[in-house]
Amino acid sequence: MAKTITYQNKLFDFYFKIKKSNFIQNLNKFIYSIWSFVFISFLTLSAYIFSLEIYFYLFIALYVIYICLFCDDLLPIVCLFIFCYISPSRKNNPGLSTNSVFYNYSGTIVTIIAVVCTISILSRIILDKNMGLKKLFTQKKYLLSGMIILGFAYLISGIGSKNYSEYFLNNLLFAFLQFLSIFLIYFIFSTSINWKNLPKYYFPYMCIFIGIVASLEIVYIYLTNDVILDGMINRSILFTGWGTYNNVGAMIAITIPFAFYLACKKKHNYIYIVLATILLLGTIISCSRGSILGAIVIYIISFIISIFKAENKKIFWISSGILIIVASIIGLIFFDEVSKLFSKVPKIVESTGGDVKVNDSSRFYIYEKGFKAFLKYPIFGQTFYPTNFVPYDFSTIDSFSLLFPPRWHNTIIQLLSSCGTVGILAYGFHRFQTIKLIIKKPSLEKTFIGLSILTLLAMSLLDCHIFNIGPTMFYSISLMFAEFSNQKEKNISFEDLIIQNL
Repeated sequence: MAKTITYQNKLFDFYFKIKKSNFIQNLNKFIYSIWSFVFISFLTLSAYIFSLEIYFYLFIALYVIYICLFCDDLLPIVCLFIFCYISPSRKNNPGLSTNSVFYNYSGTIVTIIAVVCTISILSRIILDKNMGLKKLFTQKKYLLSGMIILGFAYLISGIGSKNYSEYFLNNLLFAFLQFLSIFLIYFIFSTSINWKNLPKYYFPYMCIFIGIVASLEIVYIYLTNDVILDGMINRSILFTGWGTYNNVGAMIAITIPFAFYLACKKKHNYIYIVLATILLLGTIISCSRGSILGAIVIYIISFIISIFKAENKKIFWISSGILIIVASIIGLIFFDEVSKLFSKVPKIVESTGGDVKVNDSSRFYIYEKGFKAFLKYPIFGQTFYPTNFVPYDFSTIDSFSLLFPPRWHNTIIQLLSSCGTVGILAYGFHRFQTIKLIIKKPSLEKTFIGLSILTLLAMSLLDCHIFNIGPTMFYSISLMFAEFSNQKEKNISFEDLIIQNL
């Protein structure tokens, strides 16, 4: 017994010696820095371009294990959820190919990787005295009650409807996935991040790199596919391995406010004004009408706020003036070409023979049918299945379509139809909590987080973004940072954080 204890002590001594070594400290400095986002972005794009997702996920598993063993908290893991979500290539789209990396033997490997990462994270939380399961369940989390109530409304959706027994397992699984996407990251990582030592501008940088990667994925589609024929864009070709043009456009649009936040805070704010404009252009070339509208509106609102809140107003004004002049000149010179380029993209408002008509892509018809489904089952809704009135011709894989049903393209209609009055009341309570969180103890950071969330929610009135796993995870992470990032004692830079821990 004594020998066993001695061996354990030697093992722990060896572990702590490694953890305190210069190599590990320098590696941690990199992981907590902006350069880690550059590195992960490069790997994500490589996985997307060369269909190397399985190798990317294997690296992510090793990365997660390292963070759990040697980093001070689990902050660097948070961004991996979104980067993994946007990594699948067109070739491996699970809705279009049975040979996708997410099926068969490779699908089993992906599942094992996810399990290993989960075990690593939970083990770190359990063994770390600064985290621990007790803190996980006892730490005050303001939004937790609303998330649980909303998740419960998802899980009991459709009780009493004719669809309930037929689609019980499918509905329960889909509802559970929706619940986890809004709840799990917030619940686990709000406790396992050292908010008092949160690196300065960590979350805004993370969001900007996510938007840049998604934009570059769209650019890659343009470069490698016949998207433009006869000077016109065919947007039906614009899909990745993780979503269509609507999904990609929305993901880019919700990152725009964070570029303006950094434009307010940083000395060389012209860099971030340019980045915000690049993200706007990325949204535009996605050809998602709802995302373009949302991006333009939030770009203007963020710009106006930045005019008054930029710490280096002189540079901001000069940079903005140059940008407006350049954009105006380019717009005037290439107006006809750009108009032709987007001529095949359906316009939201069309004028024919003097008559003005809204091209809603059958949205109003869908909403009418969804509301009638609610009237038929007003208490718990009709479940998330089926929505036969919603056109859904993207997926050709039955197993994928059975798991991810067509959705009603509007958050309110979706909740009413699928979850009934119980669902809309639960959502109302959750929304009340989120609004209160954003406006209570206001800060510039929370304002721009709120603008990002507002963009997502507004676009979700025209599409099903809030019922897609990726955007909902982003939404959950945003709420977590809005709630807990104010706990930091002071703003510290990435470098200061490492120096403090040496």
